[in-house]
Amino acid sequence: MSSYAAGETAGVLQRNQLFDNRISHELPIYLTCLELAHVLKVSVHTIRSWRKFRIITPKKFGRSVRWLLNEVVEELSKRRS
Repeated sequence: MSSYAAGETAGVLQRNQLFDNRISHELPIYLTCLELAHVLKVSVHTIRSWRKFRIITPKKFGRSVRWLLNEVVEELSKRRS
C-alpha cells in the first residue's frame, strides 16, 4: 500500500470518528401500552394495572399515552429492590 493510500485511510477514519462523536445522547423511546407489554413480556392488562396503581407513570400527548422505556425500567428496578 502506498503512503498516500495509508494517509487517505487514516483521514477517513478520523473523519468518521468525528461524525460519530457528534451526537452523544440517545433519543428517547416512547412506547404504547401494547409495545411496552411486548418488551417487558407481560400482558397489556398488567401494564394498565401498574398505571392504575401508579407503579409506572406515563407521558401524555393529548389523548394518547406513551411510556419512556428508560423511566419504566428505572421505576420497576427501584420497586424491585
